[in-house]
Amino acid sequence: MEADAHQQSGRMGDLDALLWAVERDPRLASTVGSVSLFSPPIDPDALRVRLERTTRVVPRLRQRVVGNPLSLAPPRWEFDPEFDLDNHLDVIACDGDGSLRDVLDMAAPILAAPFDRERPLFSFTLITNVENDQSALIMRAHHAIADGLGMLQIQVELFDFEPNTPDPVEMPEIPTGPLLTPGERVSNAVQFERARTNDAIDELKSSLFSLVADGPIAGFDRLVDTLGSGLRSMQPVTPLSPVLVERSTETHLATVALSLAELRARGKQAGTRMNAVFVAGVARGMGLFHEQIDAEVTRLRMGMPVSKRSDGDSEASGNFFAPVRVELPVTADSPVALIQIVDALVESHRDEPALDVLGPAANLLSRLPRSAGGALFGAVLAGTDFLTSNVPGSPVPIHVGPSTMLAQYPFGPTNAAAVNVTLLSYGPDVHIGVSVDSAATDQAALLGTCIADGFNWVLS
Repeated sequence: MEADAHQQSGRMGDLDALLWAVERDPRLASTVGSVSLFSPPIDPDALRVRLERTTRVVPRLRQRVVGNPLSLAPPRWEFDPEFDLDNHLDVIACDGDGSLRDVLDMAAPILAAPFDRERPLFSFTLITNVENDQSALIMRAHHAIADGLGMLQIQVELFDFEPNTPDPVEMPEIPTGPLLTPGERVSNAVQFERARTNDAIDELKSSLFSLVADGPIAGFDRLVDTLGSGLRSMQPVTPLSPVLVERSTETHLATVALSLAELRARGKQAGTRMNAVFVAGVARGMGLFHEQIDAEVTRLRMGMPVSKRSDGDSEASGNFFAPVRVELPVTADSPVALIQIVDALVESHRDEPALDVLGPAANLLSRLPRSAGGALFGAVLAGTDFLTSNVPGSPVPIHVGPSTMLAQYPFGPTNAAAVNVTLLSYGPDVHIGVSVDSAATDQAALLGTCIADGFNWVLS
């Protein structure tokens, strides 16, 4: 219901507004992106036409964020009256020999760069002259536009599932919407807050009724569980790593490619799902890194998003996830043992009662002054050593005209963690992007190698 209300009002959801506010600290920037390799190279003119069409089909790509620091209401999405695709699409030649390493080194500052808040929050960069007759496409968007699944929905509009698919003859109309005056924005915010307050009262009544529906004793127990869960989830903590402690806005990017079938087979062998194998591989890789630099650590704190996107949210932009934090061991007697331990710990946190009240909690934080709400939410984000995210991708090949996507490496925001490791499936493969905060270690390349070794260990 909350998502529908914000969508209909043209405003950010409460969680999106928090992600927006928390960027007062640039280390907490929420940019999601990917680096895709295509062969033969993408025609820049064809890409421009497709991107122009996509911005007309997905209106959010033509909207900017308009807020008032004195307003309690979340910022509004309004169409940019001066939208120009040239501000969101670049074509540049690859540095060096055109290797994947060269591409990643070019992509790192692009993905880390802050967005111009006066314009729509996305950009595409086509890198030409990549080795082996390829080109690379860097896509990035602010998390407020879309979570990982939302980014894939944008790609459905941009790409084809058959090679040489002809473009539609007619271009869709440019989407438009009202541009409010300052006075109209104030009036709109007052009306929105009045409606949101009424909804919050109704939600509170519903929550209280559900607590007592099974009797006062059971209701009290549920209330205690929820409050305890909330304290565990929101309590500010510090990272457990003794060495990965500094944070910045610069990152080093690394990649890993694995077989989807192998990951699933190992998960089946361990009696778990593929996600447990993925997380165990990252945990072991983090452990190997600490062993390599002689830093003693037995457990690290992982942050991960739990999708709250329902069937009714399938076409909605924005974020539909709840963040959870889990302390994980970084080694075990065997790969299967570590996978099973990780699975049990992650599943126990998926059932935290606090996840079901994330909406009201975000609603409350979003009503605080922007600096206060953002600071509280940022303190929660800052306590993790590494982040993981597992996003399902296309099961079939993706094309732009005659060009076929060979690989797509996703890169998520570090959000004050030392490392973000994101997995995206594509056909029979999985492509993993590793973002390492450059201030956390001067051996970021070694850390990326250790993550790859961690996957080799869990699959051995």
